[in-house]
Amino acid sequence: MKQQNIECFQTALLWVVIIAFPAILHGRSIHRPEDQLMPSITTRMLNEKTSYQLKDSRIQERPIFKVFDQEDYESHMLPSGPITYRNHPEKSVLGKRLSELATDLLHDIQKGRKRYPGFKLLKGRDYSNHDRSGLLIFKYNNDPFILKLFIETPQGFVRPYAKGFEFSCLFIMGSAIRHMTGFTRLKNLKAIRKAIENSPEWKNLIDLPRKWYWEPPNAQWFEVIGKNVGNKKKQRIILPSVYGVIADAVKSSRPLTLANIHDRKFGMQFARFLKFRSDPHMKNYLLEAGTNKIVLIDTEHFPTLVGLKKEMTVQTYTGWYAKLAKKFLNDRLGRSKKDRFNLQFEQESFYQL
Repeated sequence: MKQQNIECFQTALLWVVIIAFPAILHGRSIHRPEDQLMPSITTRMLNEKTSYQLKDSRIQERPIFKVFDQEDYESHMLPSGPITYRNHPEKSVLGKRLSELATDLLHDIQKGRKRYPGFKLLKGRDYSNHDRSGLLIFKYNNDPFILKLFIETPQGFVRPYAKGFEFSCLFIMGSAIRHMTGFTRLKNLKAIRKAIENSPEWKNLIDLPRKWYWEPPNAQWFEVIGKNVGNKKKQRIILPSVYGVIADAVKSSRPLTLANIHDRKFGMQFARFLKFRSDPHMKNYLLEAGTNKIVLIDTEHFPTLVGLKKEMTVQTYTGWYAKLAKKFLNDRLGRSKKDRFNLQFEQESFYQL
């Protein structure tokens, strides 16, 4: 009965958001004068002239211009030498081999092929074959590693509302673009690991997979130029068009579910311990076979993803879902002109990455 109540509540929240969704793509009247202070971003591939632009009051500085740290990115690249297996240190694979397989996979994707030798596709719904951009998740067939592949184009970067319902909502809530939030995974992983290691309560119960960045040979980069974004009249950043996050694969003995009262209690207690630095959705936790540890597999910085600036304080999953739904509706329908103007400037946030 409790599980039915939870599912009914989640369904009700979903319908509230869906009902509000038609207003998401409602544009400004063509008769209204153009706002000269409207934030905008312009993109183009380096060494190319064709550019693309987005003007939107929801554009914020931090998710687009403050997330990517090139020094941190380059310092956490996949090593070329031997990488031991997670729970079998006597076994290893060369990082160079994992990179070569990933490069071959990328070529197959770019050619529009549907079969991927050496890999099993785990998730493909966040990838658009039409735009050849999005997020794909694969498992290496012969080695215990996962590849999350991020592919973006200058044109796709300025089309956040064309990437589906979920991504449209995330952009409205926090100016989040999935190609950017992928860069939060390793920094947030380090912060979470440090917090766990310093906690007697959690250090023997929770574990985390290792993660590295991967970039294909001769990778293309594109630039993003912002105007009226943040405290600067103009700013620029360059980003890799394709990159990957390679992580340990974790073999699960059973999934954690909201139907299990102990799982729900654990998930919310751990989320509150981390102050919601990670997404407490149950699918992000795995009970690892052999070690009986609970492994947090998704270390994306949740506050960046949904635009949290004030500390989230909830006690239950019901409260968590309700607060997120309320935030979305307020971000979409409840912002005043002054609120929209203030979004253009750097705001203090409880959640620093």
